[in-house]
Amino acid sequence: MADPLLYARAVHFAATMLVAGVVLFVVFVAAPAWRGGGGSAVAVNVRRRLAVIAWIGLAVVTFVALRMIWQGSFQVAGALGS
Repeated sequence: MADPLLYARAVHFAATMLVAGVVLFVVFVAAPAWRGGGGSAVAVNVRRRLAVIAWIGLAVVTFVALRMIWQGSFQVAGALGS
């Protein structure tokens, strides 16, 4: 079995890229496109969905980061105790 931190790093990286992608899309694509008609039902619905995706991604990033710190501390403690 591979190192559990390897899987945590992969999930952390993927979630970070997801959040960064949502933010970059909103800033550089969606906001300029919706400047004129930003109050339409489609724009509001897409903004809401993007916000949900971003918050879920941030929650995953936070959880995985804390889990990596937790597991890493045990690995360091085990290496120091040996």
